Amino acid sequence: MKTAIITGSTNPVGNIIFEKYKNQYNWLVVSRSNGFDLLTQESCDRVVELAKDADVFFNIACIGHSQSELAIRVFNTWKKNANFDIKKIISFGTLATDFSVNDLQLLRGFQSEYVSTKLLLGKAHKELCYDHLTNNWHNMPQSILIKFGNLLEASNNEPFTDSEQLIEAVDYVLNSQSYISDLSVRWN
Repeated sequence: MKTAIITGSTNPVGNIIFEKYKNQYNWLVVSRSNGFDLLTQESCDRVVELAKDADVFFNIACIGHSQSELAIRVFNTWKKNANFDIKKIISFGTLATDFSVNDLQLLRGFQSEYVSTKLLLGKAHKELCYDHLTNNWHNMPQSILIKFGNLLEASNNEPFTDSEQLIEAVDYVLNSQSYISDLSVRWN
């Protein structure tokens, strides 16, 4: 059985993913409840160490800049130890990063720190995709960014994504033989 590591398993996205795939992977769950604080270097180092032998990294927790840092560090760790098993980092972003600043300010509960953190994640992801493209790509880890709207509810004409659409997107990237680097998922 393959091994998956997950950050953010208790937030709505992480919970949906964990519940759907809980019997399909050996799980390494990273959360505050089992001693991780992703604001500390020590915890991020532990996550990277745990991820060495994992096959999939569900990079969900948005705590400071750790989501971007972990994507880069896990990718580089897997790249150094590349074999012919395809390893996938699936990071979760937001469609809000595609909005104009004016439109963002109109959104309910707009949080500029959250959006800037997700913009940094998008930039880190693009750099990992470029690394994949320009190196020995057939055995490189894959960085995948799934961007979605508000989960489970529509409000103020914002795009939203329900749990079935989220799982459909995750199934697609997990099972694809092709490298799918970016997905934007929404229902309007």
